[in-house]
Amino acid sequence: MIDLSEIAKAFSGFLIPLIACLTAYIAYQQYKTNKFQLKLALYDRRLKIYKEFIQILSLAMKDGRLANHQLILFKSNTAESYFLFDTKINDHIEEIYKKGLKLALATTELYETNDLPKDERKRIAGEISENLKWCGEQFAVAKDNFLGYLSLHG
Repeated sequence: MIDLSEIAKAFSGFLIPLIACLTAYIAYQQYKTNKFQLKLALYDRRLKIYKEFIQILSLAMKDGRLANHQLILFKSNTAESYFLFDTKINDHIEEIYKKGLKLALATTELYETNDLPKDERKRIAGEISENLKWCGEQFAVAKDNFLGYLSLHG
């Protein structure tokens, strides 16, 4: 005859490791869910900063110039980035701001100074062209830099 107490002992020996494995699996799933929830919570704030990048670059490319108030607004609207990103993004913000200031200064000098010598006008126009070329290249750079922060899969 089969002794039920022996079966119960054998079953309880397998039950404890099974419960431990299930508990570990549930804990891991909760960890993954919490990690994704954090990424989702930061997504809107990070996307806003990315959109500011695209907007300032688009303004530069569309108008061929930037105004100081546009750059100040860009700097103000991206100030939260220091709390959301690493130094790579924040350095990129500074770089865009500085290049934007150079572009603003050069376009102001070119368009608002009537008595510039031809060589000086040509030099400034070349500087503007270089800055606009750089701005055009930054769309892809920004996309690559933000990809790890804005990608919701993986």
